[in-house]
Amino acid sequence: MRGSSNLKKLVGVTKVAYKIIQIKLKKKLPILGSADITNSCNLKCKHCYWWLNRTPRKELSADEWRNVVKEKFVKNDVMSISLTGGEPLLRPDVIEAILSEMKWRYVTIVTNGTLPLVDFGAGYFISIDGTESIHDAIRDEKTYRKVKQNVLDHPEVNVVINMTINSLNYGCVEDVADEWYILARAFTFQLLTHGNN
Repeated sequence: MRGSSNLKKLVGVTKVAYKIIQIKLKKKLPILGSADITNSCNLKCKHCYWWLNRTPRKELSADEWRNVVKEKFVKNDVMSISLTGGEPLLRPDVIEAILSEMKWRYVTIVTNGTLPLVDFGAGYFISIDGTESIHDAIRDEKTYRKVKQNVLDHPEVNVVINMTINSLNYGCVEDVADEWYILARAFTFQLLTHGNN
């Protein structure tokens, strides 16, 4: 699996370089995409926008997602796609369908990390919003330990820690980086731009 993963990365880098050349030549083609693959989530985080105006509705089937990916991403030569939600790990059927259509492209799963990290061959962006006490205050009691255990139980997956910085956790960014440094491939940080936090 490791050899094909390296080949996939090499092909991906080559295609991204090709896209950059196209951009320099003034062709407007998408490089990155994102798909909210589910309206469901197993948490209700204090800062999350997802719950603001959500109403229950029928979700697309795995086959319907295949068609969306073919028509919107593959045909438009999108090189990388992030699968988001809700919680995308609640829809492994959709993840597998999208991965089968996005061959030789880079796919990431943006997750709260509380569900087992299946080795789909995709990268994971896992949300950690502070040290244990702060993270649990934002997301839910005992989620931090569950996330950490899932990462430890699945060393085969590539993990990037994603931290949304807000008024509750801005003081512990360095502590989070120190604690997750050996477990993560990288860190990303974003600022909360709405809400009361």
